[in-house]
Parts: sequence; structure tokens; C-alpha cells
Amino acid sequence: MRNKILSTAIAAALSMGVHGVAQAQDPGTLALITPALPTGVPFATELFPDTTAPLPTNGFVVTYYAKGTMDEDFYATFTLSSGTWAANLASLALVATPNTGTVNAALVENGESDQNTVTFLVPVGTAGVSLNTNDTLTFSFSVTDDQGFLASSGSQIRLEAAFPIAANPAIPSQTAPTPLTLATATEGTKAELTLDTAATDTFIDVAQDSKLFINSSIDELSARLGYVNIIANTNAFQLDGTTPYVFNGSGGSLEITDGVFSASDELGDNVFLDVGDDGIFTDGTDIPADIVTATTASWDLDVAELGLMLGQAVPIVVKVNGTTEIEAQEDPALAVLTLDYPSDSKVFQRRLEHIKRNGTRCKAYNVPYPGLKDNAFFRFTSKTDGVDGVIKGTLYKEDGTKVASDKGPDGTTFTDVDLLGGETLTVNQTKVISNQAIADLASEVWTGRATLVISSNLTSMEMLALLRNQQGVVGPLMNLSTGASGNACD
Repeated sequence: MRNKILSTAIAAALSMGVHGVAQAQDPGTLALITPALPTGVPFATELFPDTTAPLPTNGFVVTYYAKGTMDEDFYATFTLSSGTWAANLASLALVATPNTGTVNAALVENGESDQNTVTFLVPVGTAGVSLNTNDTLTFSFSVTDDQGFLASSGSQIRLEAAFPIAANPAIPSQTAPTPLTLATATEGTKAELTLDTAATDTFIDVAQDSKLFINSSIDELSARLGYVNIIANTNAFQLDGTTPYVFNGSGGSLEITDGVFSASDELGDNVFLDVGDDGIFTDGTDIPADIVTATTASWDLDVAELGLMLGQAVPIVVKVNGTTEIEAQEDPALAVLTLDYPSDSKVFQRRLEHIKRNGTRCKAYNVPYPGLKDNAFFRFTSKTDGVDGVIKGTLYKEDGTKVASDKGPDGTTFTDVDLLGGETLTVNQTKVISNQAIADLASEVWTGRATLVISSNLTSMEMLALLRNQQGVVGPLMNLSTGASGNACD
């Protein structure tokens, strides 16, 4: 045998090096792709899955460096972990370059554009030459991710190589190169919904009849619910493998539910994306919601609007009219941001600022209509010094709908009706109302047991829900309040 093949394989093992420096079993380099990236070229996921363009545009050039001496014919087999060759490979795709001249390989098997493997014969023995330390074996090719594998962040395309002796291909190289990562999928766009963690909590001020905000970072008529942050990741590349990714969104949307928009009218410029970040709506700069209801707001975002938002944290601002009550929601507002790309969409969501009332809310779950076997009484005691307490109630039927009433602000439902008829509670003072008094404020008879939700500008208050059975002998009062202390307020 012309050489000893050193340890039954190509002891003149072809390993990978960096820019012409021999490094035995080094993980390798990608020539013509700058810089040399140990994790491969980071292609933006947003470019997939529909592209069938070659990756990269100018192709990969992978150079292996010889270690020792090899003077027998050998095979070179290359396999992609995913994707396929971008075009049919030819023998010229693989070239051996000993110091005595160039040796062209011969394509033996596979290598077509719908395949992921190829085998060449490198006839250095037939040519009467040898590969010595630092001589090179260069493989030029492009790949196609026609299955959209790189649409998932973190996915990789790797190239495996093996160089068995042609005379005995069953004997593998004991020093086969480490698989080389060609491409890694990374998010080209980083989008997130955030809160202002440095700001104090904003509340609906019940002392102002729940018509204004308090502790807002803007003013009493405006509040920030959170921020939309869309950033193009310049560490992700375009299809050419060298140009930083440029945001290629084709549009998008923002949907907010459980919002405090009841006092914002139905005008989009009262709920807007504050691109100028000054708390004031500016036409042509800021982006108004397209549709606003009492609890929802939605934006249909075009490319130009996304361009205005790109690269900064844009506040979501709600502005109220100061004359309509702001209805607090049980849950924080939920924002869902969708970014559309030519081939797919990406969705981001989170809960935003929970803007609650700064007063007291109480619940009584057993309010019978007068004339039934039970009578109910509700005892209110103020624990708040220096505040004239107003007690308002909203009455719900068993099916969850509101009882009718013309005494509330909307004139049709039992919503925030003044239960004390204009009177107020001072600290340590107690007042009692009955289910008969509540029925007198309603415009309809309800069946079963209604639920009474109390709101007050008192920051500390007790409400006891008391029930007396009227069947036969008048019974004692029973405390049906929630909570171990018997107080139905929280």
C-alpha cells in the first residue's frame, strides 16, 4: 500500500481550518461568508418558509485542510441535515488543491436539486499526487430551505462530511470533520409588549366620580396602558448571507380587550399609539385606533404605520372626556399584536396595566325581591377619615344582566345608582338600606336572588349583608357577608 493510511482510515485526515491555517479537527470556516460564524449564517426567520432562493445568494464555499499525507483515491460524501441542494451539483463543485496542482473530483452519486446528499471521488492516487498538511479540499454549493425549516427560530442546517478510502469505502475516517453549521434561524424582528415598571400605578379616581385618573404619568385625563416595541434585529441576515435583515412586514394589527375605554367616546384619537411619546395625540405622527368600544380598541396597521413604530417603545394611551364614568375591568387589558409577513404571521400578547378604582368595591350575592320569604338589609360603615362617602350600586340578575332602572347615569340600567339618595357617610357613621329600598330604585321586578355590586369613594368601608327569614315567627338577622370578618368589601 502506497501509504500506511495511518490507523485504518485517512490518517491524512481532512479536517477543517480557518483562513488557511491548519487546525486538525477544527470546526471549520465558511469562506466568502464574513465574518466566520461558529453557528453559521443567522438568516431571519421572517424570510421563510416560502422562499426557494439559494442560501446564500452567492453560495457557500467550505474549505477543508489536510493533515498529514494522503496519496490514494478517496470518496468525499457531504450530507445536509435539512434542506436540499439549490441546484444540481457538478464535479467542479469539489476541487482538491495539492501543492503540485489542482485535482478535479468526479461526481459519483446524488447531488441533484431535490436531494440533500452527494458523493464525489477524489482521484489523487490516480493522478499520482498527494494531499499534504495544509493542502485544501474546497466544496462550493448553495442550499434551498424549500420546506421552511428556517422559519422556526433556533433551527439549523448543518453539513456533515466523510472521506472513506475508495479501495475500501466501508472503512470510515476515524477523524471525520465535526459537522459544520451552515445556517441558523434567528428572529429578524423582536416585538414585545411591555409595562412601565418605573411608573406608579394609575387608578380611576372614585373621589372624582370615577371620571378621571390619578397618579397617571401623563395627566388626569390620560393614562398609559403599556408599550409596543418593534425592533429589527440587525444581527440577522438577508438571503445573501451578508446584508443585515431589514424589517419586511407587510402589515399587522393590534387588538386590546378588557380596556378602560368607556369614557373615551368612540373616537380613535382618544385611544392611540403615541409615536411622539408626549401623551398628546398628533395627527400624522401618532396612530389612532380604528375601532373603539367601551372595552375594546383595534388597529389595522399598514406598512407605513409600522415604519413609524419601528425601533422604539411606543406607548398605548387612553384619553377620557372627563364627564363620563370610567368603567373599571376585573382583569388587566389584554393586548394582542400581530405582524404579517409575506409568508406567515407572528403573534405577541400580554396583559397590560390594570387600571382599577382607588375606592372600595363590595359585593352582596343574595338580594331577594321584596315579598319573598326573606328580607335583606345592607349595613354600611365608613372607615375613611376626611371623606364624604358616596355609596353606589349596580344590580345584576341571576342571568348576569343588569336590572332595569332610570336612576343611574345611563337612565336605563341599575348601574352605579346612588343608594343613599344623595346622603353621604362620614368616618365611623353607619347607614342601612333594605331590599325594599333597592327595589324602589329599580324599574322592574327581578326573580330569584340578585347580586349587588357596591362602589364607593371610601378607601376603607365595611358592608354587612344581613338576611332575615320572614316565614312564621320573624327570625334573627343572619350575616351572609363574604370574608371571615363578615365584611363584604375588598
